[in-house]
Amino acid sequence: MRRIAQFYRYTFYWGYAWSLRTDGGDVSAIKSLVILAFCIYLNLFAAVLAAGWLLHIKLLPSGLPKWIVAVALLAVSAPHYWYLIHGGRYRAIAAEFDAWDADRRWVWNRRVIFYIFASFVAVGLTAYATKNYPNPLHLPW
Repeated sequence: MRRIAQFYRYTFYWGYAWSLRTDGGDVSAIKSLVILAFCIYLNLFAAVLAAGWLLHIKLLPSGLPKWIVAVALLAVSAPHYWYLIHGGRYRAIAAEFDAWDADRRWVWNRRVIFYIFASFVAVGLTAYATKNYPNPLHLPW
């Protein structure tokens, strides 16, 4: 469990460090939070799609209003704000990972990039499967 929390904080740090290099300023922490929350939101969306597909029930109605999607994204983002940013916690997280050597950060950077990429792929594959294969027992693979 400690390793998952470390990966979670490092994912935030990765976005924060990238944003600092490109823009600078305290807005970098918010940008990193948006990246992290969006990836988690994608994973939750893929899980809901997959569960509905496997159980043959419609968990997400068609034509969902945009404001409901926005509220859901805010609901996912709020706990992350309190855990990662509120009270300047992002500075302690940055100090923790700035102390790592370059080789260790390089390995963890690759993990974060893979996680972000896999989040998008999971949603794409799940959406494709639910649209094209209504019966999960008859998949082509």
